[in-house]
Amino acid sequence: MYRDYNGHGAKFGNTWVRSTSANQAKLAVYGARRSSDGAYTVLVINKTGSALQSPLSLSGVSASGQAQVWRWTGGSIDRMSDRSVRRAGSQRPTRGSR
Repeated sequence: MYRDYNGHGAKFGNTWVRSTSANQAKLAVYGARRSSDGAYTVLVINKTGSALQSPLSLSGVSASGQAQVWRWTGGSIDRMSDRSVRRAGSQRPTRGSR
């Protein structure tokens, strides 16, 4: 998940970004910023056996547009449909599945 997740050398960020979950035992969140291009990378791990829904807030980031979504499917990392990123106050919950 952290190195070459897209098959073209993409990597998780190299500068830690404070990332928390209300219930780390069920939903773990890890964030970082890539110094090479300034992109933020967020890894969300659903530790349960069922789908979860939770808002994702990015403090201090003026994010908008599309976010790439990648999902571990048990044998590979697959690209999913991009998700819209909304400005603070208008986030839609993200869905995770196992």
